[in-house]
Amino acid sequence: MANLSDNQVSVYVETLGEYGPAPDPRLEADFEKFLSRKYTSAHIDLLIAVGSPPLHFLAARYTRLFPNAKLLYLLFDPESVPHTTGLILPWNPMPTSALALRLHPEAQRVLLITGTSFADREGVQELVQMLKQYSRPAGKELKVEVLPAISFTHAQKYLSRLSPDTICVFISYYTDSEGEVFVPTNALQAFSRVSTRPIYSNWDAGIGRGSVGGSVVNMVEAGKTVASLAGRVLAGEQPGSITPIRAELQSYRFDWSQLMRWDIRLDRLPAGSLVSNRDYGFWEKYRRWIFGGAFVIIVQALLIFNFIRIHLARSRAERALAKGERLKTSVLESIGKRVVVLDAEGNIITANHYWDEYLRAHGRKPRKGSRKTPYFGLASVLQEFGERTAVTLEGIRSVCEGNRPRFELEYPVGSGEDQNWILLVVTPLEHADGGAVMIYLNVTQSKKDEAAIRSLSGKLISAQEDERSRIARELHDDINQQLALVAIQAQCLSVSQAAGMVFRQQAKDLWEKVTLISSDVQALSHRLYSTKLDYLGLQAALGGLCREFTEQQYIAATLHVEGEGRRLDHETSLALFRVAQESLRNVSKHSHATSVHVFFVNEPARSILRVEDDGVGFDHAGGGNGIGVLSMRERMQLVHGTLDILSKAGEGTSVQAVVPIHAPHSADAIRMPAAA
Repeated sequence: MANLSDNQVSVYVETLGEYGPAPDPRLEADFEKFLSRKYTSAHIDLLIAVGSPPLHFLAARYTRLFPNAKLLYLLFDPESVPHTTGLILPWNPMPTSALALRLHPEAQRVLLITGTSFADREGVQELVQMLKQYSRPAGKELKVEVLPAISFTHAQKYLSRLSPDTICVFISYYTDSEGEVFVPTNALQAFSRVSTRPIYSNWDAGIGRGSVGGSVVNMVEAGKTVASLAGRVLAGEQPGSITPIRAELQSYRFDWSQLMRWDIRLDRLPAGSLVSNRDYGFWEKYRRWIFGGAFVIIVQALLIFNFIRIHLARSRAERALAKGERLKTSVLESIGKRVVVLDAEGNIITANHYWDEYLRAHGRKPRKGSRKTPYFGLASVLQEFGERTAVTLEGIRSVCEGNRPRFELEYPVGSGEDQNWILLVVTPLEHADGGAVMIYLNVTQSKKDEAAIRSLSGKLISAQEDERSRIARELHDDINQQLALVAIQAQCLSVSQAAGMVFRQQAKDLWEKVTLISSDVQALSHRLYSTKLDYLGLQAALGGLCREFTEQQYIAATLHVEGEGRRLDHETSLALFRVAQESLRNVSKHSHATSVHVFFVNEPARSILRVEDDGVGFDHAGGGNGIGVLSMRERMQLVHGTLDILSKAGEGTSVQAVVPIHAPHSADAIRMPAAA
C-alpha cells in the first residue's frame, strides 16, 4: 500500500472480532460509535474489508461513517455488494484435509479446530459434510468432529489427549466459549505445542507457527492483488466499474520442523511442494561436491582396472558355467525319478537318464547335446498319456507359457497285475523366459494302500450296518415284544377289581412306564436300522426321519424333494440316509436351531442330499472334523460321492452330499431285508 502513491499513506487496521462475535446488533452499534469517535478528524479515502462480517458491517455504514471513502473487499466466499469490487479468494480447506488423510492412512478421526464466534464457525458444517463423503478404504469409517465450544485452556487439555488415529485441521480461532479474543496464529502456535497429533491448516500464516502445512492460501499474493485494485480506485476509477477478481491462490507449502516432528517423509508430499524453514545438514549442503569428487575417483578407478576386470569376469563366468552344468546334471540324476525340463516353446532343455530309458523302451534314440528337441510333437507321436494325451499336453503348455501355476495328472501304465500308476507334476521353471519342470512319480503303492484302506473301511461300515440291523431286530422282535407283554399284564392288574386301590394305581403307573420304555426301545430300533429304507425307498425313509426328529427334538424338520423319483441302490440309499441321520443328530446336539430343511434332489447324473439349519453355526476352518463328520466322508467315498460342509458363526450350517448316478436303476430292483 505504501507504494501506491508518492505521498505518505497511512494505514489503519481494526478487527471487528475484538468487540464480540458478529453479527450482534448491540456490539455492532458499539463498534460503529467507536469508529466514529476514533476517526472523526481523519480523512479516510479507502476501506478494505477482509471477510464477510466486516464487509456486511461496512456496506451498511461506510457512507455514513466515511462519506468520502471507497469500499473494496477480500472475500473467501462469493458475494454481491453494489458499488464495490475486490478479490474473491475461494476458501477451500478440503485439499488440505484430503492430503492429511493420505499422509496418515491410519487416521479414523478428523478434528476441526475452530473458535466459537460466527466468523470461526462459518462454513465449518459444509466442510464436515464434504469430509464425511471422502472416499476411504473398505471397512474404515471416517469420523469428523468439531472442537467443542470450550475455553482456550480446556481446548489445550483436549488436544493434549488425542488418540493416535486422529488428525487435526485448523480452521480459525478468534474467540473461545468465555468470550476471550485471540489472534488465530497465536492460538494455533499454542495448540501445536501441546497437541499429541499433527495439525494441518490452509493459511500461510500458520507455516512456522505450529501448522504442518497443506494447500495454503498465499496471502502475500492476495495482498498484492487487492493493493493493485486499491491503486486503480485511488487513481480515480469507480469500484462498481471494476469487475471483481476471482483467483485460486492455493499451493502446497509445509513447515520443515513439523514434518520432522511427525516423521513425514518428503517423498510423500505432492509434487511441487514448497518446504519452508528447512534446516540443511552437512550432507545436503555439500552432497553435490561429494558426488562430483566420488565420480571422478570412480571413473579413474574404472579406467585403470577395466581390462583386468573383463579378463577375470570372463574366466570366472566360464568356470561357473562348467560347474553349473555339472551340478545340474548331478542334481537331476540324484532325484531318482524321471525329470524333463522344457523351455517356454516346449523344447527339451535337459533331462536325466530315466527319460533316455523311456525313449529307448519306445524305440527312440535320445538326442545328446541338443537343446531343441520338441517335446510336444514327440509326446503326441508316442501317445505318452494314452487317451488323455491331448488334454495333458495342453496343461503342460499352459505351465510353460506362464498361464498356469501347476499341473498334475495321475494315469495308469500297463494293465493287469503289471499296471502301475504314475503321478505327473508340472511346475513353472523359475526363469524369465518361462518353461516348466516335469517330474514323473510312481504312486502305485500309494494307490494300492488307498484301495486297501477303502476296502477295509467299507467292510467295517458293512459289519457295523449288519450289527445295527441285528440289534434293531432283537430290540423290535424280542425285547419290545416282552415289554409289550409286561405292559398288558400291568394294564390288566390296574383294572382288576380283586386288588386294592393302591395296588391298582401302582399297576397303572407301572403300565405307563413300561409303555414309555417300549416306545423308546422302538425309536432306538428305528434309529439303528430303518426298515422304511428297504421297503419304501430313501424318500420315504427321509420323510419318516424328519417326522421322528420333529416329534422327539421339538425342532421343525421339513423334507423338500426335487426332480423325478428314482430307486437308488441299497449302498447309495443307506449312505445318504446315514448322512441325513448324522446331520440331524448334530443339529439337535450343537446348533440350537429352530428349524431344519432337508433337500433331496434327483438330477439326471447325480443325487444330492442337503441339510440346512438356522442355528448358531461354527467356524468350519477351526473345527468340524469330528468322528461323525469323518464317518460321513467315509460313507460318501465308498459310493464315490463327495461331502461338503459350509458353516459360519451365527449363520447356520449346510451339509451337502452328492452321489453320481452311473446307470439308471429299475424301480423293481428293491433290496429286501434279511429274514428275522
